[in-house]
Amino acid sequence: MDNYFKVLISSLVLSITQGMLFPLLPIYAYEISGKFAYAGYIFSLPAVIMVAMNFGWGTVSDRLGTRKSIIITSNVVASAMYFVFPYVGISGLLVLRCVQTFFYSSYILIPAMITEYFPSSKGRALGQYNVATGIGWTIGGVLSGHAANLGFDVFFGSIGILSLLFCGIFFFVKDLPREKDTKGFRQILVFGEHRKILILCLYAVILMTGGTIPSSIFNVHLSNIGVSREIIGYVSSLTSLTFLLVADAAGRACDRVGRRPLLLATPLLYIVMWMGIGLVENVVVKIILWILPFYALFIIASTSAVSDLTSEKERGRGVGILNSSIGLGNFMGGLVGGNLADAIGPKNAFMAASIFAVMSLLVSTQIEETRPQ
Repeated sequence: MDNYFKVLISSLVLSITQGMLFPLLPIYAYEISGKFAYAGYIFSLPAVIMVAMNFGWGTVSDRLGTRKSIIITSNVVASAMYFVFPYVGISGLLVLRCVQTFFYSSYILIPAMITEYFPSSKGRALGQYNVATGIGWTIGGVLSGHAANLGFDVFFGSIGILSLLFCGIFFFVKDLPREKDTKGFRQILVFGEHRKILILCLYAVILMTGGTIPSSIFNVHLSNIGVSREIIGYVSSLTSLTFLLVADAAGRACDRVGRRPLLLATPLLYIVMWMGIGLVENVVVKIILWILPFYALFIIASTSAVSDLTSEKERGRGVGILNSSIGLGNFMGGLVGGNLADAIGPKNAFMAASIFAVMSLLVSTQIEETRPQ
């Protein structure tokens, strides 16, 4: 079996677990706590861990010259924690989810591996990877509501089994030989084209802060206006389906026209999306706006750009620092989103997210094109 195909299949399985978890974990947190704020905290607090560990795992893998063994070992530990989730209260759930995220966040090394397989066509390769993950999220969304209706012990147990299956499949992936980074500890943060990476990370932090405000409360909002768990799962599935339908095309466009045009377009599109969700009353229109796949443009273009700005032996840290920036945005957006919804209502919180899209648009004008000519 082709090595890249093994990566895609294993990533598809891993994405099924996230497709199941994403739509219903905030609802579960809301149901056992009774507050929107905890639906936000279940996003924001684990994201703090990802801020440190996305860069941390990238640094460790660069130093050791390996990615595969780190991914498998850490994800086995993370998988085991799903089986404990149904038996703890909201405080225990938050703690366990944070600990789990510490280990789970090593998955960001997978895109780094892919860019090393295809150094001259990163955008297209990442596009195909995102198609595979989109398929997994779509399947997971379809399964999520039905699994939860069998009980959250069955729901979390199923996710744990699938997560362990990912580890089993990934065991057969071949890790390419790479030069170890032997720089001293003080030089860990010295890599790539510093200024360009810093601007890209600032852009990611601001945009993802805005994005996580609606993400942390949208499914709870749907549940509160009478949408069933099964339908919420289907909505999440549709979000993934639209993502995978455009991911390959976005990857090709990223290689053909460049990274910068996609990064400029993303915040403009998000302004329309978030304002629309807050303003319209019709639930079908809200859902249509929600499933538009603008995230594909951002994640493919930004990952390609940071890969362009780092050498192979620095790439783990490059992709890691980008994902740490995304995690910081997720933390701040989740922290703000739930509390904002409690204070001014979810509709106003959706519209407030557009402020961050405007801010990220301003930063995007300072991003330079990185696509190799």
